Amino acid sequence: MDLGKVETPPSSVSHEAATPPGVYGRRSRRGFYYQDACALHDCLDMVEGKWDKVVLENFEDITCESTERILYKQVKTDESPEQLHSIATLCRPEKGRGPGTSMLGRLFVDKPLPDNAELELVLNEQVNTPLQAFVVVPDVDSTPAPEATVLEMTGKLSGLQPPNERTIEWCLRRFHIRIESRTPDDLENRARARLGNLISLYLQESPLTEEVEDILIHLLWKVSAVARNVAVTPLNRDDFIRDFIRIGERTLRRSIGSAPDYTSLREKLNIAGVQEYEIDHAVEMSLRYSRKLRTTVGRAKHALDSLSDSVYMVCAETSALRRAGELEPGPKSYAETIRSISAMWDREDHASNGLSKADAWGALAFITSRCRNRYHDD
Repeated sequence: MDLGKVETPPSSVSHEAATPPGVYGRRSRRGFYYQDACALHDCLDMVEGKWDKVVLENFEDITCESTERILYKQVKTDESPEQLHSIATLCRPEKGRGPGTSMLGRLFVDKPLPDNAELELVLNEQVNTPLQAFVVVPDVDSTPAPEATVLEMTGKLSGLQPPNERTIEWCLRRFHIRIESRTPDDLENRARARLGNLISLYLQESPLTEEVEDILIHLLWKVSAVARNVAVTPLNRDDFIRDFIRIGERTLRRSIGSAPDYTSLREKLNIAGVQEYEIDHAVEMSLRYSRKLRTTVGRAKHALDSLSDSVYMVCAETSALRRAGELEPGPKSYAETIRSISAMWDREDHASNGLSKADAWGALAFITSRCRNRYHDD
């Protein structure tokens, strides 16, 4: 997955001026936490390359766009339904009003409908048997709804006039239902798992639960803030990726893009003549030290930073000696680094801060994994 800068292609739908229902939706936004969680999943899909743009509270609750398709999503939740959704409940207008006030009526009107448009109703409850034909199942190819079902729904929506000279049947042929998680908490749990995998691509280790939680909170806040804006502000893929990286860097207290490269660490230690089992242990020590750096706070964090600085200065000194020709590259440079780390530990009082000599070796492995050269020059 390439999460670098991606040029966002122009959309075939302009979001500069929302239709009146979209404007009113933005001004009366309350209790839409479930919808925000759905939108975050769409943004994570966008990060993974499925969409180029996600727009909130404009022509629909959520609009997802790519060069190939435009998906309008209406999100409807019911905390304690008395019955399953049916053709009748989806097509029933408000009392004394026309078909445009029904659930499907609102989805099918007041928006541009280009040839590549699709229409989706997101529900947190199951639907009855006749509507099952419209339900999308992940990783399963969909089949057209029965003709009789389409005709019945067309009849119930009679009088509805979709835009762009589209027909009710045209809309129904591009309509599907997505049954989502029952509660916002369920959606959050899925987002945590997805974020954990995404962060792991950069860290090359599993993030801490607290780190995933902090990033999730910040991303949900961003989505919610964009949805509450009176002005329509599309979320573009490249911008969202930059925000994700910025939030991740702040949360993890180091640059995601400069995560330790353990393949590189192995190569450096191989050149230094270190045995394979010793290299494996050095990688484990680097991982533990990295995690300790990220989870420690206060005086303990200051003590770790001080140890890291001391280890780095030893590494810089031995590297300078090697480049000046006073140390041979490879095993001799490695041996001098180890000797100097031991001397530094004996000379400086890091133990009084609750640290052990193993922390110094962990710091050495961690710093070695992040530097370009250590025991030789390319």
